[in-house]
Amino acid sequence: MCIRDRLTTYHHEVFDQLPERMRQSPPRDFLSRYGELVAQSSRIMAPWIHGFSSSVIGRGPGKNILELGCGAGAYLKFYSELHEGHRGIGLDLDAGVVSTAQELLQEAGVDARFRVDQADMRDANAWPDGPFDVITAHQNVYYFDAKERAALWRSCRERLTDAGRLVIVTPTSGGPMSDYFALILLSTKGCHQLPSMHELIAELQAAGFACERRERLIPGDAVWGIVARDARA
Repeated sequence: MCIRDRLTTYHHEVFDQLPERMRQSPPRDFLSRYGELVAQSSRIMAPWIHGFSSSVIGRGPGKNILELGCGAGAYLKFYSELHEGHRGIGLDLDAGVVSTAQELLQEAGVDARFRVDQADMRDANAWPDGPFDVITAHQNVYYFDAKERAALWRSCRERLTDAGRLVIVTPTSGGPMSDYFALILLSTKGCHQLPSMHELIAELQAAGFACERRERLIPGDAVWGIVARDARA
């Protein structure tokens, strides 16, 4: 079954069970079956993520990069192509996804510069020490509730260099496709409500970040790119 058909099956299951969900039945464990599919299908956002993140990561000088929730490793491979001096580490919780990402990096011949660790991002002790010039978090803020995100942003700030940047690409609440996506999220065990842009910026500021750039990436929808730096820098 191709990715499109499997993704349709996932969404069909969500909407087939939506009446029960609206009557307060618990979210279903779709990620155990569709985790790798979600990682691969999320690459539909690749053109926007490439454009936005590369404007920060750039083509040099070489940077040390940490990607939170690296999925199938496609963005790590992209970073490796921007500059031969770039190096980095990706973190992901799903063992199957980690294996897929490692294979991709090996096939691309960049596994000496980039690697993938299986880790729960909510456990800061499982993170590599750094420091990092860039930390990216693309399309994954909804795997954490507000309290968990607050801790996540603090861990990011602690592991950035003085001139380092946190780069986030994410849907937020309030857009047509984002609201559709919210139905999927709130029906899926392990996912949470999308924050609004105001809420997300407030979280970053509370963690000690200053937002130096925000950009709506898809006209007419609430998909944003954010660049934040340590407010003390």
